[in-house]
Amino acid sequence: MKTLSKIILAVSLFFTMPALTSCKKAAVGNATNASPYYMKFKLDGVQKNYVIAGGQIIDTLIAGAAYGATIAGSPEDGSESMGLLIYSTTQITSGMTFNDDNVPGLILPKGNLNYVGDSGNSSYGSLAITNPGVQITLTELTSTYMKATFSGKMQDVSGSAILTVTDGELYAVRQQ
Repeated sequence: MKTLSKIILAVSLFFTMPALTSCKKAAVGNATNASPYYMKFKLDGVQKNYVIAGGQIIDTLIAGAAYGATIAGSPEDGSESMGLLIYSTTQITSGMTFNDDNVPGLILPKGNLNYVGDSGNSSYGSLAITNPGVQITLTELTSTYMKATFSGKMQDVSGSAILTVTDGELYAVRQQ
């Protein structure tokens, strides 16, 4: 089961990375061009504030099984990143909450948190931990932006350290 969790974590990170790399220039541009978009949260009680955040909602079924979305943020220096993945058997809309329960019929949680730190040298995911307590709520979703709150626990891929995310909030440009 631990091997399956690591495989799912790797796949989750794979799907999160395009959102991380594509949101940087679209959301901020350059350091003198302040963006209204942000992602902020506490990681083990330490406040993290990212000025870059972007998200993509997939409006068609993925492999005929579920709808999905990736939402990602990173500081301008790219030293770390936080990614949220959400899945649903119905189209994703404003007001929906996603947790770590599996999507019916799949070994895939409705909500998933992924964190990469230390300039890419450490990776954490909520898939690798039992009872991660993930809660992701899309408070607003329009054709141009999304707002959400999030929290949960993540475990490092080696299976040792656990990080806790609290007070997560984001306002992200919606990418098509």
